[in-house]
Amino acid sequence: MVADYVFEKDKIFACLNLSDPELDVYNRYYDHFRRQLPAPDLVIYLHATPEVLKKRLRKKNAPGENAVNEDYLEAVVQAYEHFFFHYSASDLLIVDTSEIDFVD
Repeated sequence: MVADYVFEKDKIFACLNLSDPELDVYNRYYDHFRRQLPAPDLVIYLHATPEVLKKRLRKKNAPGENAVNEDYLEAVVQAYEHFFFHYSASDLLIVDTSEIDFVD
């Protein structure tokens, strides 16, 4: 099975966006569902700097993503780095995509 989603990373956004009471409810459901999921054999983390991600968001110009502010984007990048640099549930390959232009 190949997927572009790792269940555990969902918690990154929960921690960044939910209030404490909301996070308590989220964690109860998260723990329930997490126990039911198998660990992946390999996770590939495509890393890029906040500056590169900002340029990509501007270039993509998708509705809803234009409103992402720089502080929030940097908080997401820091949370991803912390999560993936401490990830141990499976093998992990980190690829720095800052110098790779997937579009052009």
